[in-house]
Amino acid sequence: MSTKRQKAASAARFIDRALELPVGTVSGGGVITVNSDREVTVDGCRGVITCSEDYIKLSLGSRAVGISGRTLTIKSLTEREVIIVGCIRSVEFC
Repeated sequence: MSTKRQKAASAARFIDRALELPVGTVSGGGVITVNSDREVTVDGCRGVITCSEDYIKLSLGSRAVGISGRTLTIKSLTEREVIIVGCIRSVEFC
């Protein structure tokens, strides 16, 4: 990573902490909210990588997150947010 990018990432992490925001809000990571075992909201999503009834993988920029379960569907998809519903089994960073 270049020095310029490292400084920008460090500044973004500092802002996250200073404003008491969830980690990754400003620094480009995703904010993942799990509502019981039926819904996952991913704020900061940059795209859908894989989508099937059993597994959905989302890009968060430099990272990815995978959601496993049964009867998974994308309930809502906007420029930055995805809401996935179904029977959620696991959420993992890839």
